Amino acid sequence: MKKKMKKRKQIKKKIRKKIKKKIPKIKLKKRKVLIVSKKKNKGILSLRKAVKIKFRPFIKVYDSFREKGAIKRLKEEKEKLIEKEKKLKEKEKRLQEEEEGKLKRKEARRLKEEKERRIKEEEEKKLEAIRIKEEQQERKRQAQIYKERIAKAERTRSIQLEEATKLKEKRLKEKKLMMNI
Repeated sequence: MKKKMKKRKQIKKKIRKKIKKKIPKIKLKKRKVLIVSKKKNKGILSLRKAVKIKFRPFIKVYDSFREKGAIKRLKEEKEKLIEKEKKLKEKEKRLQEEEEGKLKRKEARRLKEEKERRIKEEEEKKLEAIRIKEEQQERKRQAQIYKERIAKAERTRSIQLEEATKLKEKRLKEKKLMMNI
């Protein structure tokens, strides 16, 4: 509270100083004592001079009134300018906060997306490793089945060859027997 009061007092002093600097001091014309020369008028004043002398106090009051009005207008304008500056500062602050908020949200979103991307890549690598492992196992199984089939085919072939050789031998024996008979 005390700091605010001090600041207000300082601001008011500054405003007063600036207003005093801006407003040129209007010096009232010194009242000239009319010296009536005996040669010129001999006691009779012209109408213009008489009116001027009579209305001098009114003119002074009016001039001081105008001066006060001008000072008042300047003060009001100064207050308006200060108010505008405050609003501009508040608006700038608000915009800056919004911009910072946007940047934070953007950064958070970017980090989240990056994290999700890394997780997805890791999952893809795991799936790829599993797929490769399964393929290798499938290849091994296929190779084993192929070898078993080949071995089986070899066995059947060898059995067939043996049977064929036995049949040939049997036929040869039969031919020999038939020839011998």
